[in-house]
Amino acid sequence: TFFHPDLSLVSDRRIMLELNATQRSSESIVGRATIMLRPPYNADRDPANESEVHPISVADNLGYTIVGETSDPTDWNPVRQDPATGKFRPRTAQDIINDTITQVKLYDQPLKSNRDAGNCILLHDAGGPRENTVAALPGIIRELRTRGYVFCNVSDLQSEPNGKGGWKPSSRDYLMPPVPDNDRTLILLDKIAFTTIFTFLQLLAIAFVTA
Repeated sequence: TFFHPDLSLVSDRRIMLELNATQRSSESIVGRATIMLRPPYNADRDPANESEVHPISVADNLGYTIVGETSDPTDWNPVRQDPATGKFRPRTAQDIINDTITQVKLYDQPLKSNRDAGNCILLHDAGGPRENTVAALPGIIRELRTRGYVFCNVSDLQSEPNGKGGWKPSSRDYLMPPVPDNDRTLILLDKIAFTTIFTFLQLLAIAFVTA
C-alpha cells in the first residue's frame, strides 16, 4: 500500500485509494502494473476477524491476487528483546536467520501437509536500513536448502488461463501487465505528481529535523 496503513482500520474508499496510488506509482516507475498484493499487518498471515478479512475481499473484487506469509522474522525492527534478560539490544543478521528457521520449523511440525504446502517468508527492502536483512539472506537460503527446501518465486505458484478452458504457468505480462500505450501520458503526469509529493515530504522532514 502507499502509506502502509492497517487496512482493517480504514474505509473502503481509503483501501481503494491506497491500492490505486501504489499501482500508479509502480506504473510510473517501471511501466508495469501488478495483480499481486500483500496486505500489511495481520491480514497477510492469519486474518482472525471480519475487519481483517474485509480488506482482502475489497482487493479481491479489484482483481488482486493475495500473497500471504508463514514466516515473519520482523527484520523491519532494528531492536530485539532478549528473552533471557528482558533487555533490548540491536537485532543482528543471525537473529533474522534464527527466527526465520524457527518459524518455518514451527509451521511445518503440526501437519506434514504444511511442509508439502510450502512457506512464504516475509522480508523487507525498504522502510529503513536493511543491511542485516541482506546479510541474513545467504544464511537463510543455506539453512533451508540443507533441510531440503527448494526456493521459487511467488509468480511460480500462480497460474493464468490458457485460452482453452485450462491453466498454464503464469507469465510476467500476466502478473505485471505493461502500461497500455493510451495510458502513457497519464502515467507521465502521475510520475511528475509522485516526484513532487516525495520531494515535498523529504524537504518537510529536513525542515523538522533542522528546526
